Amino acid sequence: MRHELKDLITTLTELQTRQRGSCNANGVRRLFDERFQRRRDRSVCIWCLLALELWHRNFPVARPFENDQAQAAMGEGI
Repeated sequence: MRHELKDLITTLTELQTRQRGSCNANGVRRLFDERFQRRRDRSVCIWCLLALELWHRNFPVARPFENDQAQAAMGEGI
C-alpha cells in the first residue's frame, strides 16, 4: 500500500469523493498519515473507505426525482 497502490487510495481525497460527503477529508488524511508514517496500521479502514468510494463510482445512486422522471419517460409511472 505504500507504493504500488498509493495512487489508487488517494482517490479518497479527490474532489468527487469530498463532494459526496461519505468521507471526512481530514479524517482520511489522518488515516493516511498514521499508515504511511507507520504509527498505526490503518489498512483495513482505508480499504473499506476505498471500496465504498469505488462502489459509489460504479453504481451511482439515483436521486428520487431522477428515478421518477426516468420511469415517467418510459411510461412506467408510479
